[in-house]
Amino acid sequence: MDETTSHHWYFAYGSNMSLSVLTGRRSIKPLKVELVSIPSHVLCFNVPGMPYTEPAMGGISQKQHKGQESVTGVAYMLTDDDFSRLVASEGGGIAYTLVQLDSLSLRDGSTIPINTFTARRPVSIGKQRLPSERYMGLLINGAKEHGLPPCYIARLVVQPTFRAGTTRRWILGRWLFNLLWQPVSRWIQ
Repeated sequence: MDETTSHHWYFAYGSNMSLSVLTGRRSIKPLKVELVSIPSHVLCFNVPGMPYTEPAMGGISQKQHKGQESVTGVAYMLTDDDFSRLVASEGGGIAYTLVQLDSLSLRDGSTIPINTFTARRPVSIGKQRLPSERYMGLLINGAKEHGLPPCYIARLVVQPTFRAGTTRRWILGRWLFNLLWQPVSRWIQ
């Protein structure tokens, strides 16, 4: 098996860590799985999502200072076909940009060149939004399924999450947004 030409290492740090998402919803079957970290990057929530329900999705960004905890996740070896389907399922370049980075295996410290997604139009650090409880549940579930380090799982567990507003104005805004956006969303899909 020639891993460099017919297969791709893909680094999942968000909902794709969860097997119910990757192998269930996306029907992708990894050939190999490695737990890895990317020492140069951190987990952030700089990808705008859907207002009122999923305001932010996961992303990674370069560390701003040495004290920041490296992003940890799952590297999946995928066939060309599965990798192409994965890229398409992540918006095909609309929300994310595909980048190549070096990761470190948590098993033996070896370097694994990986492909992963970064925000195409990242929200600046001071303006990042909170992820939904549903989205964070997928990250936590995926981290536990694969046995990521307990300290990293604990960091995910304490991540603040989005809470829906309860004022009439907020509820009206959500209703109007959904009324106008859902037909557009269905048409896009």
